[in-house]
Amino acid sequence: MTGAAELTSGKRLARGVAMNVAGGLLPALSALAAVPPLVRELGEARFGILALVWTTLGYFSLFDLGIGRALTHAVAHRLGDGRQEETASVVWSALVLLLPLGLAGAAVLYAMSPWLARTALNTPAELQAETELAFRVLAVAIPFTAMTAVLRGVLEAKQRFGWVNALRTPYGIVTFLGPVAVLPFSHSLVPAAVVITASRALLALAHLVVCARIVTGFTEGRPRRDVARALLRFGGWMTVSNIVSPLMNTLDRFVVGGVLTVSAVTYYAAPHELVTKMWLFTAAVLPVFFPAFATSVVRDRARTALLFDRTLRMTLVALTLPTLLLVVLAPEVLGVWLGPEFAARSAGVLQVLALAVFVNTLGQGALTLVQAMGRPDVTGKYHLAELPLYAALLWYLLPRYGIMGVAVAWAVRAIVDAALLLATAAALLREASGSVRRTSFWVGAITVSCGVMAMVPSASVRVAAAMIAVPVWMAISWRSILTAEERVSPLRTLRMVSGN
Repeated sequence: MTGAAELTSGKRLARGVAMNVAGGLLPALSALAAVPPLVRELGEARFGILALVWTTLGYFSLFDLGIGRALTHAVAHRLGDGRQEETASVVWSALVLLLPLGLAGAAVLYAMSPWLARTALNTPAELQAETELAFRVLAVAIPFTAMTAVLRGVLEAKQRFGWVNALRTPYGIVTFLGPVAVLPFSHSLVPAAVVITASRALLALAHLVVCARIVTGFTEGRPRRDVARALLRFGGWMTVSNIVSPLMNTLDRFVVGGVLTVSAVTYYAAPHELVTKMWLFTAAVLPVFFPAFATSVVRDRARTALLFDRTLRMTLVALTLPTLLLVVLAPEVLGVWLGPEFAARSAGVLQVLALAVFVNTLGQGALTLVQAMGRPDVTGKYHLAELPLYAALLWYLLPRYGIMGVAVAWAVRAIVDAALLLATAAALLREASGSVRRTSFWVGAITVSCGVMAMVPSASVRVAAAMIAVPVWMAISWRSILTAEERVSPLRTLRMVSGN
């Protein structure tokens, strides 16, 4: 029997984080390697549409009305309470709820495809039919995408992150390198969409097979109405976050494509793809800690606060240097990656988004804690309130400042969201208020320092400043952020992140 202590043990959580980091690395490198040849071979317009295809699939992957995370929460509670035999019925209840939702998502995207291709986006006339067909092919992937999200929740609740990454890593590689592989045969977007859709179907089937192996009595499990109602109750407000938050994270690209051009999407999406690779760290850490928070907060709030504190501190330590380098050396980074002309148009976008994503990663930790404490209603209300603010900022800034205005609107929304969530985490878990205050101080100091260094016009001076800042931050991290126990060794540090 897997009890609460085992589910939140340092060794188990550290292993999960390490597996997630390794599992996210290859897809991230694949994405960075794929962008230059795709931009070069497809051209700005087609690549802009492909970026929207990736964005659309990412958004519809959350078309599960919060059932995925509700399932993780429900399974984690049952495992912690020693009710493992109930897991199969919980999983089947979630899948039965999910089927009509996935089909509805597919129908929505299929029906919207002509409008997206011919009206909503400024698609060149010669690409409209191709774009419409690509989105319709992608619609087939929606039910499989939602099914995968739910079944992955089971694996995460059971801390089976070896399986999670063994399944998602090949898919992540295919998502980005699949379109590159078809370039010798076709520059159309349709084969790329077919490759992505087929890989999603295979991924869902693989998750189903693995869950059948690791969930006790999976094939004998039956859906239960009371369990389904409980999942819907918990997932109700989670639904708002799952729909509105990704919408705010992806609306920017569609607005750029609709108001400006799909070519402009390329100059916005490429730096966005680069800087959001920092989310790989939270994608590795937070799925491990969500079930740990949910299990520990019922019996040991002090331990939950300890887990949350170390999550914030290690996020701060790990992501400050990437943020600093992306902000201070944005023209040089983009110049090496995509060329000087691209850098001239997108460097400012990269700088603004890098700072926003950095702050947002800390807010994601707070969001995970708040939802694990059973308060998804709070995060849902925040996201509902932020949506009109974000829309107003886009409406005002886009026509005046182009893609730079879009980046500023996205950054303001992301930073406000993080501030609200951190404040809420401190209010709900008083034991964590000191951690939030310390984190806020360091975030402010780091943001100001990066901004000042980025304004230096001389490239050589900025490079020198970055070279000096790297060892300075490492020394600060060592002396002021890491604890004495965490300095013993990298392995010990990783285990201490998990609270053991």
